[in-house]
Amino acid sequence: TAMTSNGAYTPTVSEVVVTYVVNATPEFDTSFASSGVAVIQVATTSDSNWGKVKIDYRIRDTDSTSNAVTSTFSYNTGAGFTSIGSGALSGTFGAGVSVSTSSYSTHTAYWDAASTTAGTYSTTTQIRVTIDDAEGANNTTSTDVTFTLDTKNPTTGTLTFDAGVAGSSGSAALTINSADDSSRE
Repeated sequence: TAMTSNGAYTPTVSEVVVTYVVNATPEFDTSFASSGVAVIQVATTSDSNWGKVKIDYRIRDTDSTSNAVTSTFSYNTGAGFTSIGSGALSGTFGAGVSVSTSSYSTHTAYWDAASTTAGTYSTTTQIRVTIDDAEGANNTTSTDVTFTLDTKNPTTGTLTFDAGVAGSSGSAALTINSADDSSRE
């Protein structure tokens, strides 16, 4: 705001404080999955996280004073990035994610994408992982990864049961036809 005077009063500044902050930005390990983040949708039905999106991220903070960062996640299916709330996440995320100053630490979070993007099939979905060391400057870094997301239910097709000719012996045939955008289980 500009300070002006008609001459009757003179504005004065009594103190100016300059603060110099030195902080190295937290880092993703770019030798891990080329960006420091690997994303897949769990496709094995016997896995307890089946259908969820597995997000592995490998990080460090070379000048950490707390050995912890806050990790947050967002997604984009074509309409811009949307934050993923904690209710749709499990695993290692949020405040207090441990980091080292020398070696990288790998952490895993799971996103229950069906709870936020039901009925979506997209081969260009993006996940953004952001880490924040909460220091005065240079405190955040993020990286985006593109993957295929499938929360769309398969369409039902036809069900045919052929028991053969009444009274004759032989095997029965059962045919189920359905369609899906992907070949996941």
